[in-house]
Amino acid sequence: MDSQQSAPEVFDQVYLDIRARVLQVAASLDRIDRSEDAETVQEDRRRSLIQQGLELLCRPGLNRAEQIQVIFSDPYQSGWNAPEATE
Repeated sequence: MDSQQSAPEVFDQVYLDIRARVLQVAASLDRIDRSEDAETVQEDRRRSLIQQGLELLCRPGLNRAEQIQVIFSDPYQSGWNAPEATE
């Protein structure tokens, strides 16, 4: 017996949740854009990261979650976990 769901079955299960989350993102961005000094946020690095993530979501393909996680992750820094030198 095959327990894997078909794409239409999965889509039927997650559609409303996806729709709600997209609306939540849209509402959040609308609140920011309607706020006082909204133009100052346009140059914020975090706004750019959100924009990159949304653009990636619009592209077809696999591993979008991983790619978006990379967008929001800090670059690896060698020695980040080394004990600090004491003087």
